[in-house]
Amino acid sequence: MERIVQLNEYEYKTMADLAKLKEKQIQERAKKLYEEKGILGIEVELNIHENYNETFELRSYGTRNGDWDNSLIPYAKKRELIALVQEKARVLFLKSFSRELKTMGEVNRLYREAEEERRKFKVWTLTGWLMAIMMIIYLVIKG
Repeated sequence: MERIVQLNEYEYKTMADLAKLKEKQIQERAKKLYEEKGILGIEVELNIHENYNETFELRSYGTRNGDWDNSLIPYAKKRELIALVQEKARVLFLKSFSRELKTMGEVNRLYREAEEERRKFKVWTLTGWLMAIMMIIYLVIKG
């Protein structure tokens, strides 16, 4: 059986203020727990390799303010979330920078070709100098 209790205005305001105070405490405690156990940060690290030709490494890993193992999100869900973010970041990166990656790959290819030509030039130069020295030695010995 429910009882109906009548309060005077002072008692009512006192109880209402107390309820508001408890609500603030609940909010603060919830915020504190969220900061300690609920925040899942995901860091995305991008490494572009030397060959540039659409080859890059995108790694994602979870970080948070509190202890990773004691958070409110299950470990399997964290892994799924990180994988999703990594894939979305990869797609976004390719969509945003595919032309730049191709250009960097082309520049790298031209650089390798120039290095190859430079090596050939050095071989031809060395061969020419060796031939010149051999001719001088031949003329000195014959002469």
